[in-house]
Amino acid sequence: MERVGMVLARWGLGVVVVVAGCGGGEPDPDGSVERDAPSGRDAPSGRDTPRPVSCMGTATSCDLLSGASCAATDGCYPDGDCTGVSRSCSSYTSSGACYGQLGCSWSSSTSRCSGSAWSCSTTSAESNCDSIEGCSWRDGCTGFASCILQDTETQCAAVLGCRWE
Repeated sequence: MERVGMVLARWGLGVVVVVAGCGGGEPDPDGSVERDAPSGRDAPSGRDTPRPVSCMGTATSCDLLSGASCAATDGCYPDGDCTGVSRSCSSYTSSGACYGQLGCSWSSSTSRCSGSAWSCSTTSAESNCDSIEGCSWRDGCTGFASCILQDTETQCAAVLGCRWE
């Protein structure tokens, strides 16, 4: 609410006009004035206005995270890859070992293992990778973590490198 007042007084030969209260508001009960100055400060008192809080910082890159840290970080997703070199089917000399290698089969008539063992690099499931002799699973993490996308203090705290301020 804007309030304008004029005071007229005669002082000798002239008239003095005083305009009071332009652009201001009613004082708060504690004596402060509304915060309408563009600088973010109360015009009469000079106190800072409260800043809005948000999630700040630089989120740790997803590819640097693994396991539980990756899964708990908004924007990051666990993934991994199968590495190594699978053992060739022809290297197996028993039916049990031969059938244990994915892609291999045992011939009873020739007592030989043949086929084409699954390649480590083309296997995308951890359970299959662990079943192929010569291959091993390497945990990884992919995605994009961002501090600015976090709306709450709890979400912000869950992203490594971010802080709520």
